[in-house]
Amino acid sequence: MPIARPSETRPAAWQLSPPSAVAPTPLPGEPLNVPETTPNLPAQIVVGGAAGVAGVFLGGYVGYKLECAGGCGGEFGGLGGLVLGAAIGLTVATTGGVMLVGHDRDHDASAGLTWLGTVGGGIVGGLVASRIDSPAAIGVLVVTGTAFGGALMYRATRTRSQPTAGVRLVPFASGSGFGLSLVGNAP
Repeated sequence: MPIARPSETRPAAWQLSPPSAVAPTPLPGEPLNVPETTPNLPAQIVVGGAAGVAGVFLGGYVGYKLECAGGCGGEFGGLGGLVLGAAIGLTVATTGGVMLVGHDRDHDASAGLTWLGTVGGGIVGGLVASRIDSPAAIGVLVVTGTAFGGALMYRATRTRSQPTAGVRLVPFASGSGFGLSLVGNAP
């Protein structure tokens, strides 16, 4: 009487494929094998600028309210808080808008350096605007300079993400047995 092989004695539901017959699947967080792309610069400037305009009003309001929380005395009555809050709101909101448009799964960029780019761009926009007598042109140049500086710094600090460490269980089968193997990768 012939001896039954292990594959003939197990129920059909237990049939396992050898590891070489199973196509590997990427771990979560592994970069995709796609061509390198760059964020859309005009979209970063438009969205960053729009967020910056909203940040000017929100930051100015919050700064005014904080300064006037203990009374709005003095000659300027809350103007310092309004200006400081508007400047902080402009740069922080512009940074958020630029990073939101440029974000993708495979790349990282420095939020701090992008913020410094928005500050530098705002200073350059303010210097250019100081030669113009139109208040509307001054606002447009400062906001556009802030968004442009942030978008350029975002691009300068953008790097490919490193895959995260992952571990998974992989079934295996050999001539006389089967089981699970713990496999993974290190960053």
